[in-house]
Amino acid sequence: MKNIRRIVCIIAVMLCIGSVSNALAKHGMGRGQGLAGKKQSILPRGQWWNNPELAQKVNLSDKQLNQLQQIFRKNMSESIQVKGSIELLHFDLNSAFSEEKFDKAHAQKLLSQLLEKQMSQKKMRMHTLIDMRALLSKDQYMTLKQHMSQRKKMGYRQGEKSRR
Repeated sequence: MKNIRRIVCIIAVMLCIGSVSNALAKHGMGRGQGLAGKKQSILPRGQWWNNPELAQKVNLSDKQLNQLQQIFRKNMSESIQVKGSIELLHFDLNSAFSEEKFDKAHAQKLLSQLLEKQMSQKKMRMHTLIDMRALLSKDQYMTLKQHMSQRKKMGYRQGEKSRR
């Protein structure tokens, strides 16, 4: 009987998380999706400015390189903390579902906290992208977008190294 109860609880959590993910995706908040819900990238992921060929192609100044690195470092520190909080909340929520006596109010509170942290993570990512974009001129940004488009046409995914 306990195993059946656990299985039902696990399925309920999965359905709940799936429903939330679907709702976020419908509103353009899914992973890698733009505001209109379409797959798009604003800027490349990772430390693209550390690629000497790309930095030269985009014509980044030393000042821009330093500022991009500062923005990235600040974001990584905060992102690691939020990611840890999200993982702990996932663990706590799964544990709540496994309890002998299920506390619905506690599970709902944990779910709300989890969703808030996930939204916070997405906001941090977008603010970082906005800060990075603000450092680039329109020509630099368009050159970078063109580079991303060419890589996509060649079959490279975000963050993937050249196939040499």
